[in-house]
Amino acid sequence: MAFIFSDSPSAPRSMSDSQVEEELTNFQQHLTSSLSASPNDPVVLGTYASFLTTVPSKFTTACTNYESCLKACIDPATKEVSEIYSTPFATFSGMYASFLLGSASGSSTAIKEQADGLFSKALAVEPGNPLLFGDYATYLHRHKKDYAAADAAYRKHLGDFPGHSSIWTKYGNFLKSVKRDVAGAENAYRTAVKRSPLNADCLSSYAVFCHGTKGDHDAAESLYERAYAADPGHVNNLSNYGLFLSEIKCDFQRAEYMYQTAMSVDPAHPNSMYNYAVLCDSGLGKQAEAEELYRQCLETSPNHAFALYNLAVLVEERRGHTETGRQEADELFKSAVTVSKNDAVTIADYGRFKLVCCKEIDQAEQLLKQARNIDPSCIVACYNLGMLYYNCKDDKKTAEECFRDAIKADPDHGETWRYLGRIMADKGDAGNADKFYKKALERAKDAEAAAQIRKEMEGAGKKRRGSK
Repeated sequence: MAFIFSDSPSAPRSMSDSQVEEELTNFQQHLTSSLSASPNDPVVLGTYASFLTTVPSKFTTACTNYESCLKACIDPATKEVSEIYSTPFATFSGMYASFLLGSASGSSTAIKEQADGLFSKALAVEPGNPLLFGDYATYLHRHKKDYAAADAAYRKHLGDFPGHSSIWTKYGNFLKSVKRDVAGAENAYRTAVKRSPLNADCLSSYAVFCHGTKGDHDAAESLYERAYAADPGHVNNLSNYGLFLSEIKCDFQRAEYMYQTAMSVDPAHPNSMYNYAVLCDSGLGKQAEAEELYRQCLETSPNHAFALYNLAVLVEERRGHTETGRQEADELFKSAVTVSKNDAVTIADYGRFKLVCCKEIDQAEQLLKQARNIDPSCIVACYNLGMLYYNCKDDKKTAEECFRDAIKADPDHGETWRYLGRIMADKGDAGNADKFYKKALERAKDAEAAAQIRKEMEGAGKKRRGSK
């Protein structure tokens, strides 16, 4: 398959960055001229506001223009929405509400109440508006968490407007993430692509489904490519395609290109920054760049749980030997746990940090137990709790229980087998000690680790011979 940026004549052609910028500049000039000519036209005001939503630095100006748009739809005599402007009022109210909910403050109570009010007024004016109803169904799904109402809204909208590909895509997302209906979701995505075969959003959403849910990587790659050809500036597709290239294809160079392109289109897109940070951190070995990207992500999205967690681990690795580094990592771990109260791995790793880096045994034990209660198969919790009981509390019986739980979670965890070998040697169980040490040796990460295991095995053997 020819890649998009290949020199091959068969590769899809797209506009250059300068051509895209020129098109956007011309469109903005057209909107500005229209606004100057008709400063009170709701359609012009709403269209200009929608254009401004694509520019992160124009958040306030976009809101001002949306407010002016809705105000211009009101009949001064009746103080109600003018009949001739009912459609623009309903359409732009829904778009304004969705814009607010998608902003950095979208999770705040005030924004949710404002969005709810906008949807209520719009539905009262024009309940059958296709664009409004699609935004409303997504609002019920993603923000209000009223899944029964969302399902009914999606179904009604698709019954009234079966050709609306965007809602087919959103309904596919709903069926996938909420109802766990894989077959129904795929049917919705396929229908969306069939209705709009050049719609980058539809193609990209289907690609994500094939990538993450279905595991059909060939189909996913084809769909990502089609979405990229249809819209080279589609930020979500660029970010998701970059993740696919990194995670599945191990093509770090092209993945980096996708992330850099996404950030050039939208410098404040948190998932692009986060995914690029992960690539720099784990794939490219650029830890300084990764740290900066995690920080940029958190400036835009302060409660990004994975960014908080990964940055905590990175700071620990880079500066955990210093008091300042430990304090910073501790605060990041604490924030990550606050955001992810039920994430066993995050809590367990905070416990590991408290144990290994801070030597705060009681706090470490509390955190590790909390993580193990949430997920008894969490290997980070089981292994480190075993370490704590073995090394810090001399409670080998409880340590053995924890290590055995860790082995159930991951039979290939070599260090766990090693500690079980130690415990068996301490108990004088020569047969199991040899058995567990051999399992540890089979799973040794490198020659140094293998040499250490052999040394322990030899020491355990001498101890047994001396005791006879």
